[in-house]
Amino acid sequence: MVQVDMMAPSVDFPTKASGASQAVDKTKEPTPYVTLGHDLVCDGRLAEAEACFRMALSLEPEFAMAHNNLGWVLQLIGESDSALESYQTALSIEPGLTLARRNFASLLAKLGRLTEALLAWNSILEECSPDHEMLDEMVSCTLRAGYLEEAAKYALYHVAITRGSIFCQVSNLAVAPPVDVTPKQVLTIEKLEHDLAQLQYLQSCGGVWGWESAIIDDYSRIKDKLHSYRRLGTVQNENGLAAEVAHCYGRIVNLRHTPRISSGALSTKWSRAEAEDACLRNPIGIAVIDELLSEKALMEVRHFCLESTVWFANHYAHGRLGAFFREGFNCPLLLQIAEELREALPSIIRPEYPLEQIWGFKYSATQPATTPHADFAAVNVNFWLTPSDANLDSSSGGLMISDIEAPRDWKFHDYNKDGARIRDYLRLRNAAWRKVPYKANRAIIFNSDLFHATAPLEFREGYENRRINVTMLYGKREAACGSAF
Repeated sequence: MVQVDMMAPSVDFPTKASGASQAVDKTKEPTPYVTLGHDLVCDGRLAEAEACFRMALSLEPEFAMAHNNLGWVLQLIGESDSALESYQTALSIEPGLTLARRNFASLLAKLGRLTEALLAWNSILEECSPDHEMLDEMVSCTLRAGYLEEAAKYALYHVAITRGSIFCQVSNLAVAPPVDVTPKQVLTIEKLEHDLAQLQYLQSCGGVWGWESAIIDDYSRIKDKLHSYRRLGTVQNENGLAAEVAHCYGRIVNLRHTPRISSGALSTKWSRAEAEDACLRNPIGIAVIDELLSEKALMEVRHFCLESTVWFANHYAHGRLGAFFREGFNCPLLLQIAEELREALPSIIRPEYPLEQIWGFKYSATQPATTPHADFAAVNVNFWLTPSDANLDSSSGGLMISDIEAPRDWKFHDYNKDGARIRDYLRLRNAAWRKVPYKANRAIIFNSDLFHATAPLEFREGYENRRINVTMLYGKREAACGSAF
């Protein structure tokens, strides 16, 4: 990141067409060159920006911010070693320059020097409070390094800052972050209905917090108004509705304590060797495991999903809701499951495949098949929590996996979001599909590069009957050559 000296003197900036070869002004002050260099970086004119920062340093070699900004430009053009040197020079001049410290730590992480990066991040944490961008990078770094408990700590700090509420102390922070009461996300009827049902479920479980009734009343009122606005087409009034519930909607109001299980999270009812053999021998790399979790672990994870108000992602079709690691889908038991899976299946979840992500999805009672997609990981572990008797179609409700991998030259949007392109590609390749029906406590482990989709659903109505799946992704797809296995 670059920064401008906000006290920079006035200067005749070059126009877009004139380039940085023009003199900035007739003085020999370095600050105007830093200011101009910043604007050129924003314009994508990196060579000219680099020339500006070097000119500033020729005038004042001890200008720490100019060294930082030069490092940023060098990083952008791919000269990572030189960028690190520039950041280090900036810090040797001004050790407290936070921007240079963050840039240095971030670049170390990008280069895979994870231990050094974490030391650099933690040194910043000792002196100042992090923002959500810094915490996001720290979560990624700790996950890649395999420090899951540290990753969870930073992820909880992240959600406390971004989605904290007056109702819930999200993490054991020495100082609770201030709560921003601006609306956090778009109102949807589907999410309001889910959240109402969840709060009513918490009440039925004997909730004694004292805030459930007030939020239930607010959500019921907002939902009725939203229905009315949608019928009348007065969409402009929806922003006002969002502001009325900004203190609780899209925020953590309850996070269930769900600790590790001393007796182990994985069931002893399935063979580790057979599961690995199934994946390794299968031409496209798929294994189905029944009774994945112990009874206690299954119950505890399911209740974490039912009780924790972490289902924020509401931009999916058919009312699906997602929950993600950095936004509260994060408890010690989930991490225990991720660790035990790695220990149980070392030939599939290889040492070079760190845990990249954990997420969950909840579904409405019925929906058609989702659009096929692939994920950004090497190995996908997908398991289901809702009791089997909630599924009204025992032949469906699970996952469909194709025998076609996403092309290696496709970008994330291409293989994960571009439904039309994916469908055309699968049709041209005559994709064959394996359909794995839904069953509670069933897991599917497969090559995450394979295009896959949720099968059509028909579940019973009712909050506790919503289909819930948990996904754990290991390794990046770039790390797997050919088949992930």
